[in-house]
Amino acid sequence: PTSDAPEVFPQILASLEFDSSVGIYDFEEGQHRSYIRTQRILIKGDRGVIDDKRVKYLPDCKTAMESEITRHDRGHDENCEGVGLKGFTACGEWVYTPRFTNARLNDDEIAAAECMARMNEYINGASPFYSFAEAAQDAYLGMLITRASESGEVVKAEAQPWAENLKIHNDMREINPPN
Repeated sequence: PTSDAPEVFPQILASLEFDSSVGIYDFEEGQHRSYIRTQRILIKGDRGVIDDKRVKYLPDCKTAMESEITRHDRGHDENCEGVGLKGFTACGEWVYTPRFTNARLNDDEIAAAECMARMNEYINGASPFYSFAEAAQDAYLGMLITRASESGEVVKAEAQPWAENLKIHNDMREINPPN
């Protein structure tokens, strides 16, 4: 920030309606680099919910479980492993550890490095981790969200040439702008 003057950031709130479910897109341009805005993640599924760092799920119909997603960083509070992300734990186990543990990378750099490493593995024979069809569909949905936000009208999704290669997103019907 260069001054105490308040800034207004655009916020887009849209619903994505599928045949069997609804997704909510809620994004404010200033939220991910703000000193005071927190990340807000809410994912609801048939058998569980991730609400920010809290995980609640049903391993079976009679048992409700709950856990916290915990971030572990190195190099703090007399830890001499070096500075960086060590990983995340939930439900009593490590759910993510970065492969570049000796590099001092921020989260965005870790994600970019992971994508480059997986691209290298793909060109050397591994399965794709994020296919062109998935990327094209995500970009298409982003364009439809923007169109609905700018026009204020419901936007209908149409089947795209790459959709036959996707196992997800095939039942997309419409994107609704905020009320």
